[in-house]
Amino acid sequence: MAQKPNFSELFADSHEAEQHLCTQIRLGIHQKQTFEEVAQLANACYHSCILDHFQKEEILLQALPKEDLVRKKTRNRQKRLRGLQKKLHTLPRRKAVTLALIEEELQLYIRFERKELFPYLESYWEGANWDQIESKLN
Repeated sequence: MAQKPNFSELFADSHEAEQHLCTQIRLGIHQKQTFEEVAQLANACYHSCILDHFQKEEILLQALPKEDLVRKKTRNRQKRLRGLQKKLHTLPRRKAVTLALIEEELQLYIRFERKELFPYLESYWEGANWDQIESKLN
């Protein structure tokens, strides 16, 4: 019998890092840490964790039809996070606002994944060769 996919488990490490980033953004803003320090942390997490997370999801999303609503919703949410990340560098005077928006959007994205995306993908990939899929993601 094929192993059932568990995307929450597969993405647990990245969610932990992303949740930590959200906490650091909130703490940094409330403790009056310099916005540059918090922005550097956000940038490091984005490049070391979030981009990898998006790439893994892309592998899974490619199998869905192009007009699939969950696929479109996922990509739109990713696009918003990418855009906010770029604003950290292009709008330096708005770092505080941009960091708060990144924290908010990242929390919404994680919630979306857990409640909508992962159950949908688990249903879609149920019965597939999970070992083969997992090897593509690692």
